Amino acid sequence: MSSSRTNFSITALGIEYPRVIGILMLGILIGGIVAYSQSPRREDPVVRGNAFFVEVYYPGADSGKVEDFAVKPLEKRLNELDGVPHIWAFVRREVAYIFCEMEEGFDWVEIIAEARKKLEEAEPDLPDGCLQPILHEFYTGDIPIAVYGVGGPYGYEQLRDYARLFEDALKMVSGVAKVEIEGLPERQVEVNMESEVLSRYELSLLQVLQMLAQRNVNIPGGRLRLGRTGFLVSTSNELTALDDIRDTVVTLVENRVPLTIRDLGDVQYGYKERRYSVRTNGTPGFCMYVRPRKDADIFAMTKKVDKVMAEVKSRLPEDLRIDTITLQRDTTERIVNTFEESLFQGSLLVALIIVIHLGLRAGLIVLTAIPLSLLTALIIIALCDITYHKVSVFSLVLVLGMLVDNAIVMVEAMLRRIEMTNESLIDTVLLACSQVATPLISSCCTTVAAFVPLFMMGGMVGDYIKDLPWVACITLLCSLTTALVFTPVMGTWVFRGMSRNQGHQPSGKGVEFDHETFEGGEDTYFAALYKPFMRACLYLKWPSMFVCGAIFVGCLVIIPMLGLELFPNTDRDHFVVEINTPDTFGLKATEEIVVAVEKLILKNEHVTNVLSYSGMSVPRFHYNASTCFPGRSSA
Repeated sequence: MSSSRTNFSITALGIEYPRVIGILMLGILIGGIVAYSQSPRREDPVVRGNAFFVEVYYPGADSGKVEDFAVKPLEKRLNELDGVPHIWAFVRREVAYIFCEMEEGFDWVEIIAEARKKLEEAEPDLPDGCLQPILHEFYTGDIPIAVYGVGGPYGYEQLRDYARLFEDALKMVSGVAKVEIEGLPERQVEVNMESEVLSRYELSLLQVLQMLAQRNVNIPGGRLRLGRTGFLVSTSNELTALDDIRDTVVTLVENRVPLTIRDLGDVQYGYKERRYSVRTNGTPGFCMYVRPRKDADIFAMTKKVDKVMAEVKSRLPEDLRIDTITLQRDTTERIVNTFEESLFQGSLLVALIIVIHLGLRAGLIVLTAIPLSLLTALIIIALCDITYHKVSVFSLVLVLGMLVDNAIVMVEAMLRRIEMTNESLIDTVLLACSQVATPLISSCCTTVAAFVPLFMMGGMVGDYIKDLPWVACITLLCSLTTALVFTPVMGTWVFRGMSRNQGHQPSGKGVEFDHETFEGGEDTYFAALYKPFMRACLYLKWPSMFVCGAIFVGCLVIIPMLGLELFPNTDRDHFVVEINTPDTFGLKATEEIVVAVEKLILKNEHVTNVLSYSGMSVPRFHYNASTCFPGRSSA
């Protein structure tokens, strides 16, 4: 066997220690299953875009004032950023959106941090009443794994208590980055005074506000040392209850009698003016977004979230409706199921074709080589910390048809050598492997080289598809390893009894391929069709080359007609209805239109849940979900 081992030693080494190969195959089977079951899954790759936008609200201002007093000061600061060449704004009544595009090659982390700093510097230049600007990044990692709509016949205070229960419970789930509540108006303390009462005591609202500000303070008093013990001293005078506000002294009147807020008006809890509202299935309520961490496993995390939601719901009233609007797990599960179905169908079809052409034994080897190559790749993918998502799973499906090529070539070479020689089975397998090893390696390296340009692709698209070449190259190299190591060993097991001289010792002499033997045998149906066609092509060389060239040129002409888009569209069981009314419409008028549209949609028996947002846009439940520019006149 020494000469054969010289031809290709890795195969000879595997055949020499078949028990080790058997144990290794069993380890790959167990390790691959464990790696596949425990690897994290998500719908899309985590990508940070090369753009961000700033949202700024200026309540009560028309679009002209928003542009002059809010947008221009912010644009002036943002123009000072390095690596942000393009800035443009979309202005509506009371709200504006400033979009910033970053250049390639700059560190987006530094640009985002510098942008936040510039926004803080611009706040003194904004007019009174203008809300703090909010910076939004394009980041697919924080897309909610779940969106819930909660509603019922309860007031906002009761709904706020329920929302706090859900939020506190969900934050304890491992993998949850944050839980956001939308739709509940912000509570505030309202002090109502009549101007006649203030005039009677010769007071103004400014004086009352100044007294409340002086009363609501917390001043540190330093540190007190008693021997080895130290104490922090502070003078707390904060207003923590409504009675504290009511008893605040504003001034002294006749006979030095204190005049308090209680004497001037009424103090009660109220709500800030609503900029938006949320309705779930036709009922006022709120919605919850559960956002994951970057390395979270969507499947495991969603199971925990479902359990927590069920536990909290069991403690709440039955008439409180909780609807699951979106679950990222369902879409991810469909992607994974598609891969598993493709694997099963592809393996079955390949094995069936191999059995028809090469026999049952050859089909068994090829059928074993497919999952063996794939399981080996899954182990390496897990070690490389690659997440299963739309791109990586697509890469596995893409190379699924290539996995069998090396195994088929190796099996066919072994069968051909068995038919042509009288040598022992082991020597025959080694000679077959040495004959096709170099072409297999060259072919695999050529295919891997085709994916190399994808490694060098930069920008947001490069980040989105970066796992595709990695998964493809890993899987192809594992397929080559399987063909050179495991397939020959399986050949010595499965083809036992087909060799005519099993006891013959390896001679070390190769056998040249006999062209006449290939031509002289009985052809199969497919070979009978292929040979005349091939002879015709070889006889008509120049016409054949012309046809191939014409097909190549035609493909180049068709490529520009295929169209180009950054991210592909996806089919989901959700759709978005955007409503834009004139800017003169307020939130209440927009809500009336939303209620009418809700009734029409809910009449459709195929619609299960409807979540409506008035004055704001739908949350980004998918990376390419388009949303409108929110405002009081949009929904």
